[in-house]
Amino acid sequence: MSNKQTQARHTFKFLLVGNGSVGKTSIVRRLCRGDFITNPETTIGVEFMTKMIDIDGNQIKLQIWDTAGQEKYRSVGKAYYRNAIGVLLVFSLTDHVSFEKLDEWITDVSQYCHPKANMILVGNKSDLSDSRKVTLDEIKKFTEGHNLQYIESSAKTGSNINECFYQVAKSIYDGVVTGDIVLSTSHVIGDADGQQQPEPKKEKCSC
Repeated sequence: MSNKQTQARHTFKFLLVGNGSVGKTSIVRRLCRGDFITNPETTIGVEFMTKMIDIDGNQIKLQIWDTAGQEKYRSVGKAYYRNAIGVLLVFSLTDHVSFEKLDEWITDVSQYCHPKANMILVGNKSDLSDSRKVTLDEIKKFTEGHNLQYIESSAKTGSNINECFYQVAKSIYDGVVTGDIVLSTSHVIGDADGQQQPEPKKEKCSC
């Protein structure tokens, strides 16, 4: 067998946004490392990991940016929104405030991300069914109002974690193939003007 690393046909920049403590870091960790930490450290600014996935026989590299949800760190995270084409809008099913704040995050995505960014709404912590605070009727009304796909996940059990990313990546891939989506050739670290930004923590996963 060849020792050469598999080359990605495309690279998609992904962004996870949402209030603090909704499980964004745990979602990325579950996807890339396959494990779960009960009390992860608070994200300050952004953290960055990569993940290779297969779409229709093509290797796609996801560059996944986990942004801070706490208000005092949000301005730092916005610097990394540029050219993000895939977005996971995450709230906790056990925290109604995180659901109420979704419109604010959508505004940020609309303002700073790729104009044709594909976004999915993710209700995390589905394993805590007894502590659920957000109803399906509320979620249905919200998704219909914003024309969003919705999926429930659990970073703790791993439920639907891969599906969250695959659904968005497949939609992006289809758009690239048809020419509806044109990706920037800008580097991941740095903005579209070529200005270098502070380098976030990076981790790779080949899974």
